[in-house]
Formats: sequence, structure tokens, C-alpha cells
Amino acid sequence: MKASQTYSLLARLLDGLEKRLPPNLVEILRIENYGGEWQLCADTLAGTLRGWRIPVTLEEREILSKVLNSFVVPNGENEFINHRDEVIASIPVRKDIIAGTAFQNIASSMPGWDALDCLGEEDFVRLTSMVYSGYRGSQESADWILLSWALGVLWLGDSISEPETRWNSFSAESMVRMLRARDQIAEVVENIDDPLRDRVTDWIDRYDKIYQLITVEDSKLWIAWKAKLKDYNMAWWWRRIPIDGPVVEEYDHFLKEIEKWKKNSKPQGNARPDDTKEA
Repeated sequence: MKASQTYSLLARLLDGLEKRLPPNLVEILRIENYGGEWQLCADTLAGTLRGWRIPVTLEEREILSKVLNSFVVPNGENEFINHRDEVIASIPVRKDIIAGTAFQNIASSMPGWDALDCLGEEDFVRLTSMVYSGYRGSQESADWILLSWALGVLWLGDSISEPETRWNSFSAESMVRMLRARDQIAEVVENIDDPLRDRVTDWIDRYDKIYQLITVEDSKLWIAWKAKLKDYNMAWWWRRIPIDGPVVEEYDHFLKEIEKWKKNSKPQGNARPDDTKEA
């Protein structure tokens, strides 16, 4: 495929998907495309559509497939290009895209949509207008914060029931990002009024319950430690660990390394600290 054709196809995709993509990402992807970073742009776009479960039309999927298949694989660290068949198959396709917010398009295909389906368009627009400072100063709107938690919970569940390949597995760092979003949600809920608050709270509660079902209490607070939290009055979601999956494998490996370190740190034989001092 000619470079000009790749640019045109990516530009066409970005124009059509603009209102469904995270707002902070759209301009970045356009800059990458304009600057000739087509592989990076395509890889990021494909990963975003897959990770956020953003629905596309059949035509959009065909364009994305054409772009991804134009690159040679293996393609360095561009894992979504390297696994393009799996990625394309996992992106939801819809005949008709909802003429609403990105949140409506994504959440309407997720569990618990009945809790929000009764809301009016102005309620969803309200969520997009509420902007918060995220971790490390990033600006995020309430609707994407809500999706970060819910989609993270679903991804965690998938990693337990159907373990993913290592190239895109749910990690401890993924869990930390997800739980930071849950922290932000507490602030989001405080700043919205009824009946929107009741509906959003109901929706959140459903994902809280799923999270509780696929995790257990962790007295060692390993995930909180990974997040460098020092407040031991932290919320309950930080005090849990998945029941199985890649995160538990990381956790078990960490505990084994700690035990190995403790064993190697013990004084050998009957030697005493004073024995090494000069007379």
C-alpha cells in the first residue's frame, strides 16, 4: 500500500471515530498520522478500539483491517499489528452507531446498561463535561473514568476465566490503573445530583459486586503497595487480590522472591556478627 493511501485511510478512520475515541487521544493520533508514524498510529488505534470495546461499523472494521494488514509482521513492539487477526475479531461491530456520546456507544453493550438506559441525552452530556485531574495530572472526563473501572473489571474477569496470551495480559499495573479510576469515581458521584447520581451509583455497584466475586481479601495489601499507597485507611477495593490469573502469578512470584531474599539474608552456620571483626 502506498504511503499516501495509508495516510488517507487512517485520516478517514479518525474522522469517523472522533466522537467515540478518548478525547485526549484523537489529536495525538492525528499528529502521528500527519507525521508519517503510520504503524504507531494504527497500532495505538487498534489497541484503543479493542481495549475500550469501542464499536465500529462494518466499513470501519474493513478499513482498519486493510491498514493493519498492509504492514509486515512481526512489527517490532507494535503488538496489536502483530496480532491483528485476533484484534480485528475482538472489536465490536454494529450496523448502526448511536448518535450520542462515546459512553453511550460503549456502555450500551456492557452489563448493567438497564440502570442507565432511562437517562436523557443531557445526563450523558453532563458526564462528558465533568473533568477531573487524574493520576500524574492527566485531565479525564467523568464518563471515561467510569468506563475505566467497569472495563477494567471485565478485563480482569476475562483474564481469570479465559487466560490471555502474554502479549496483552492483565497485569498488576493494569489493576493499579483500574483502582485509581475507582478512587476517582467516589469524587464523581459526590458532584452529580439525583436522579443521575442514583442511576450512576446503581451501575457502579454492579461492577463493584463483580469485582468482589473475582477477588479475595489480601492481608498483605500487595496491590496497594504496588501503587505506593501509604494511607492505611484506603478504600476496600485496594485490599483485595484476584482469585486467579496473571496478577496472582505476579503476586506469587513476588512472595517467592521475598522468601528467597529472607533465606539468603540469614547469617550462615553458627557465625556471629562479632566473628568477622578484627581482634
